[in-house]
Amino acid sequence: MNYTDRRRSAANDVAVCCKISTLLASALQGAGYATSVETVGETRQGTLAGSAEQGIHIWRGIPYAAPPVGPLRWRAPQPAARWQGVRPAETFSAASWQDIDYCRELGGGDPGAFSEDCLYLNVWAPASAAQPQPLPVMVWLHGGGFTIGAGSLPPYDGKALASRDVVVVTVNYRLGHLGFFAHPALEEEAGERLYNFALLDQIAALQWVQENIHAFAGMPPTSRCLANPPGRAACCR
Repeated sequence: MNYTDRRRSAANDVAVCCKISTLLASALQGAGYATSVETVGETRQGTLAGSAEQGIHIWRGIPYAAPPVGPLRWRAPQPAARWQGVRPAETFSAASWQDIDYCRELGGGDPGAFSEDCLYLNVWAPASAAQPQPLPVMVWLHGGGFTIGAGSLPPYDGKALASRDVVVVTVNYRLGHLGFFAHPALEEEAGERLYNFALLDQIAALQWVQENIHAFAGMPPTSRCLANPPGRAACCR
């Protein structure tokens, strides 16, 4: 086979592969599997690009507060900064630091990566939500004794509820010593002294929902908080 024939054969192979990829993508989309379809949400902080999976629009890793690191460590959560352009929202954020083996055994699965920069939430909404009537909203606070857990764990997947015309929000918040640390040295610092940082994170997430959930077809006045222990206790507070 000469050089020209090899180039022609390679070009034909590429064309066939492209055709197969196109047909496969169409088949997967028709079957309701995840594709590269982009879904856009407009929040007060900026524009988000999520994904469409099995007839559900999903936005993952949305910042609802500034990263609680450096001078913001062991402080009340501060508003998230605005961003320019479109922010990708297709990947879950890191969870708060915790015992990974304990979470795998009792928390509902593998929480993934850990970071102090963990104040993010996730939104599931029905793809048919482009309708005039806003939908009810359910905010799900994960359990785990305030020491383990994440909003990305399988038990909190929002697809099933979103398929029933509910907008679902799951939340990561600070855990363990990052969420409840109190030390005499902090008493000497100027300014307010607040120590229930995990609970303040949850309040900040609920405030974000009230301000932004309309961008995801949700109705803020109908937001409800669902939680496992101890998240249920947090809701009562």
